[in-house]
Amino acid sequence: QKAVAVLLALQVTQQQSIRKSSDLRSDSITALAFQLEREFLRLRQALELHAQSEVPKPLKELRLRSDIFASRFQVMHDTPSTTALHEQRAYMETMPRLEALVTRIDQLLGSDKAPSQNEFQQLVEEFNGLGPDVQELTMAANRHVSSLLEEQESTMLTQSGHIMVLIVAQLVILLLVWCLKNR
Repeated sequence: QKAVAVLLALQVTQQQSIRKSSDLRSDSITALAFQLEREFLRLRQALELHAQSEVPKPLKELRLRSDIFASRFQVMHDTPSTTALHEQRAYMETMPRLEALVTRIDQLLGSDKAPSQNEFQQLVEEFNGLGPDVQELTMAANRHVSSLLEEQESTMLTQSGHIMVLIVAQLVILLLVWCLKNR
C-alpha cells in the first residue's frame, strides 16, 4: 500500500511537471522576445523609409509601428514569465535602453511638428546600435527556455525511473506474498 501511495505521489508530481511545461509553451519567453525583436526591426525599417524620403511622408503608419513596438516592449517588461530574464546581462542592459528609445520616439512623434530627416536618421542610428543587443536578448530568452525544458525533461526521466523501480518492487512483494500463501 505504501508503494502504491509513493507511486501515486510520483505520478502527480510528473503530471504537474508536464502541465508546467505546457504552460511555458503557451506564455513563452522566447515568443515574447521574438515579437519584441520583430517589431523593433519593423519600426527601424519604417524610420529608415522616413529618413531616406525626400518628401515628408504621413506619420500615421510610423505612429502605429511605434505603438506596436511600445506595446511589445511593455509586454516583455511586465509579463511574469520574463522575470527569470531580469537577472541576465542582456536584459539588464538592453531593456533600459529600449525604454529610453520608446520615450524618445513618443516625444518625437507626439509633437505637432513633424520630425526632420536628420532626426529620423539619428533614430535609425540608435536602432542600428541597439540591434545586436535586441538579438542577444532573444538569444538569452532562447537559452533560458532551453535550460528550463532540459531541467523538466531530466526531472521527468528521474521520476519515470523511480516509478519503474516501485512497480518492480511492488511486483516482487506481490510475488513473495503469493508464494508464501501458496506454500
